[in-house]
Order: sequence, then C-alpha cells, then structure tokens
Amino acid sequence: VFLHSTNAPGCVSTGVSMAFRAGVDLANLEFMQFHPTALYEERSNRRPLITEAMRGEGARLLDDKGQAFMLRHDKRGDLAPRDVVAQAMMEEMLHSGAPCLFLDVSGVKQDLPTRFPTVFEQCREAGLDIRNEPIPVVPAAHYFCGGVLTDTRGRTSLRGLYAIGECACTGLHGANRL
Repeated sequence: VFLHSTNAPGCVSTGVSMAFRAGVDLANLEFMQFHPTALYEERSNRRPLITEAMRGEGARLLDDKGQAFMLRHDKRGDLAPRDVVAQAMMEEMLHSGAPCLFLDVSGVKQDLPTRFPTVFEQCREAGLDIRNEPIPVVPAAHYFCGGVLTDTRGRTSLRGLYAIGECACTGLHGANRL
C-alpha cells in the first residue's frame, strides 16, 4: 500500500483482514504513523528505521542540494515531532522530485559506532560510512494505529477471539502513536 515501510515484507495486515472477513469490529483504520527517517537504499526495498535520537543529538535533515530545510516548516526545526518532520520531508521531496533526503550526522558529538551501533551497522551494510557522508532517508509507514477493536483483556466482538500486538486497537495511541 505504501511506497516505503519500515516493516518486513510479510507484514500486510493479514490478521486485521481475517477479522474483517469474520465480521469482527475494527477501529481507527485510517490512522498510520509515518516515521520520518528510514534508510533509503536505491537498489533495495529494505527501509530500516534510523532512530530519532540522532536528531536529538545533533543530526540535521538536508534537502537534495545539501541545505537544511526544517526551519522553513516548523520553528522547532529538526526537533519537531515526528509527524511534523515526516510531513515536511514529503513536501520537500514532492517539491524537488528527489527520491530521498539526507540526514547529516556530523553534528553528533559522540563516536557513532559506539553511540548508535545498530544504525552504524545498517548503514555499513548498505555501503555507507556515516562518519564521512550523510544518510539517505525517506519517511516510511511504520506503525498501524488501528486494527481489531479490543478491550483491556484483548477480547474482541467475536466471542473466543482475542487480538494482541499491532493488529489490536486498544485505543491507547489514538491518531498518532505515543
């Protein structure tokens, strides 16, 4: 459904689809969280999540010309909430036609392999040395906030059917994941 997703290819809402066909109550199907920074690899559909903590520690988003852009969209700049950042990134990409934007981590003061070992390794596997080059990133579908309507015990509208995990909609997250 979405061009970019941080989820595995097999995550296609099968549980929610089965519940729908069984007549089980569903809720909040229109709410999807998009994470602003997923690794963009041109030759792969793999989109691992690049933690927001990198922006919290000094990384900056750059457009396809290498210019910071977030302050044009929000006074909090790169520290704006993830939904605001993801929307701003999409606007930048649509305006420029660029397939991705970039996360410049040169402002992160700590040793990258030590502070962010998972991100460092994911980027290394993609052929990137983030100590010397920015990370190509795209906003990506990350978390489905809707699903099979449950109570606090996981019970659904169909007696004997329980739903847990991401297929369940408990009402906790609302329109955007906490």
